[in-house]
Amino acid sequence: MIIDIERIHIDNTQVLGTAVKITAILSEDESATTVALRLENPYNAVTLDDVPMEEEASRVFSYTWQSSDSGNVNYAGIYEAIVKVTNAEHTTIGYQKFNLADVIG
Repeated sequence: MIIDIERIHIDNTQVLGTAVKITAILSEDESATTVALRLENPYNAVTLDDVPMEEEASRVFSYTWQSSDSGNVNYAGIYEAIVKVTNAEHTTIGYQKFNLADVIG
């Protein structure tokens, strides 16, 4: 499984308050009954938990998360996207970290 993070960024850093698209691309030998996303903030608190990802194409699943620039909702730092792919036989889990930063303008 490949997990890709698409976002508006400055110098390869995602910006608080922008949308973050998380895409999971399954390998040809993987199948899925469900694909779910868990997102943890820099303090390891759960921001999203077991949110179903949408199938965009065969073996391509995504979820777009709108981050907030409010410091009491989202925080600057390293987030971790955890994608859980389940089928009748087993569960596969993939991890991808990304940085969200404050931009003072």
